[in-house]
Amino acid sequence: MPEYKKIVDKIWSAKAEAFETEHEPWIYANRLNIFIGPNNSGKSLFNRALISKEFQWVDETVPNKLLKMLELYKIHISQHPRSRLISPAPTPPGADIIQELKNAIENLSRPVTKDQFDTTKFLLDQHTKFLLKEINRDTSFSGPPYRELYNSIINEPQDIFKIPMRQEQSWHYIPILRGLRPLTNSLDNHYSMRTQKDYSTDCNTHTGLELYDLITSHLLGEPEEREKVRNYEKMLSENFFNYAEVSLTPKIRTDTLHAKIGHEKQRPIYQLGDGLQTVIIITAAAFFTEKPSLFAIEEPETHLHPGFQRRLIEVLLDKTPHQYFVTTHSNHLLELAECRDEISIFRVNKEPGEQTKFKISVCDQDRDLLRELGVNPASVYLANCTIWVEGITDRLYIQAFLEQYKKHNPGQYDHWIENYHYTFVEYQGAGLAHWEFADEQNHDQEQMLATITTPNILVIADGDIETKGNRQGKLESQLAEKLYITPGKEIDNLVPTEVIKSFVKARIDGMIKDNKENKAKIQRHNIKPENIDRLHNLSNEQKGIGWHIDKLLFGRDPTEDEYRLFSKLGSATGTIRQKVELCRYATAKMRAEEWEMSEEIKKLCEIIFEHIAENNTTGR
Repeated sequence: MPEYKKIVDKIWSAKAEAFETEHEPWIYANRLNIFIGPNNSGKSLFNRALISKEFQWVDETVPNKLLKMLELYKIHISQHPRSRLISPAPTPPGADIIQELKNAIENLSRPVTKDQFDTTKFLLDQHTKFLLKEINRDTSFSGPPYRELYNSIINEPQDIFKIPMRQEQSWHYIPILRGLRPLTNSLDNHYSMRTQKDYSTDCNTHTGLELYDLITSHLLGEPEEREKVRNYEKMLSENFFNYAEVSLTPKIRTDTLHAKIGHEKQRPIYQLGDGLQTVIIITAAAFFTEKPSLFAIEEPETHLHPGFQRRLIEVLLDKTPHQYFVTTHSNHLLELAECRDEISIFRVNKEPGEQTKFKISVCDQDRDLLRELGVNPASVYLANCTIWVEGITDRLYIQAFLEQYKKHNPGQYDHWIENYHYTFVEYQGAGLAHWEFADEQNHDQEQMLATITTPNILVIADGDIETKGNRQGKLESQLAEKLYITPGKEIDNLVPTEVIKSFVKARIDGMIKDNKENKAKIQRHNIKPENIDRLHNLSNEQKGIGWHIDKLLFGRDPTEDEYRLFSKLGSATGTIRQKVELCRYATAKMRAEEWEMSEEIKKLCEIIFEHIAENNTTGR
């Protein structure tokens, strides 16, 4: 899978004067930028400001780099003893350009606008031409120590402008006004025309009505264009149609694209479900735009099942080279931000007062986001089966395990979509004791009945459940084979050994730099990070991974806090103290690098996929 990178690091617009940010006047952009907030909070208004003609990309380092260049020019004028520039004349040749350049650089705003950028670049180009002319006519310019100076003067401006020039990308806009059914017999794209008129934008607008011409031109074009359509149909099949063959045909003597899915009869594309139409409109716009571009999308979740919402975002990030700015009211889009570093979430709020003002702030990835959206997690009612795990770190680990298992078994499990075919429920450790998994007739009235709240349950419990009274026996009697107990103390014990080693070494370096108490302990006991290299597979160990790490580092059992850097203080369980940090580090590393699955991870994945398959026998 290719690794796509973001196009701009920071972004703003001259039409966003009513907005304030934490890093005024721009926002730090990621590959996918999600804007949330109540209705009329300003989300779409900001998105439309970005696509306006007054859009500005940002590179705040440009002014400093240009000022540095200006100093080189001054050196050029003052230090060359035989240059025509050192002349008794009051105004040496080139001095006017230097002054213009100085004025232009000092007047650069932050962020740098495109007009300012172009003006400064023009002046630099003019001065470069002047220098080349001087070098060609005066041989003394070619000898040291001036050659290096002149090469810098001539070549460095191009280096300065490389990054901003990358940012001069085209905007694409997918408005809420979209659909695949033409309004009239006219060939005009009324949705696009209306959008461009209302929002004063001349950017590429995708509403779905252009899809007929797009597919027609590709099918009647070059071989590689026809292949592009086939690849797009294949992508739809694999990600949204349960591997059923997809065929898109611009039917003659109509103005409408027709679709054939698997063995179904061919029909007009607007007769597909509204959610699938949304998928096709958005993915076609991104898939057939080959040059890396900036996309602003309004509420991509419209009409989409929660599982398809997640899959749509994954397809955009993994199969297209673009950078996205998305407004949403969906909590399901936010779940991806927990496990993908290339997603940022921004909250947009309307400020009280006579003047209309808005504030954009970066969101932490926490439960407050759901309250901001005004929704509660509801995928448990919509998926065909549920997987109960202790907490969020367990869920993130299992998601990473399942992704790796899919990679090693291509084509077998890709069609199972989270929040559609299955979803996770977090029971929060001891909270499991409050749930009853029996049928309604044998229900203990003091406990909540899980089977009426979530369908087809598989419970994954930590191995240390054996030490918690009769809880294990009761669950086994109610769930039978639908209870899986980890072979080791907890799910953390399954984390690949090499990943744990890497985390420990990085963490020790951080402790030495940032924590005086831990640094003193490390020096007191002469702890060497390489001791962790002797760590073995902990999948079946009944002590937490923190205990095993500390035992290797200190060379003895960590029975006292003095001998604990990674296991919890004041506890003999050995659970790792940096539980959340390890989870973030490990899941990111497991997604970014190849790693070997243990037999224990494979078994867990097999049990989960068997559970999913049993409860999704009818396909999509």
